[in-house]
Amino acid sequence: TVDVMHKGGGRVTEKAISSDFEIAIKPFDAILDEREVSRISFIKIDTEGYEFEVLLGMKKTLRGMKEGSCLMIESTNHVDLETILASYGFTKAETIAHDHLFIKRHA
Repeated sequence: TVDVMHKGGGRVTEKAISSDFEIAIKPFDAILDEREVSRISFIKIDTEGYEFEVLLGMKKTLRGMKEGSCLMIESTNHVDLETILASYGFTKAETIAHDHLFIKRHA
């Protein structure tokens, strides 16, 4: 359940809230395919702890991003992010608080 009353940043909670509604979830790659997006060079991920699930749904996108493309990911687990993204040619360039900037160094 998503707490829609939480202002200034979202959060996901297991607790039911008064206005329940369903949200369709699609893999990132599927959304880009539907919209026929062929090129993307910057992605910001801030998914309140679900960044690894998002990355699982964007393997095609990560492989296809060109050298110099950037990912900004908010996460408290930068070590695992570095390991996963290194396999797609990304290296961590900078960290500010929990925001980690990754740049694709090679395809």
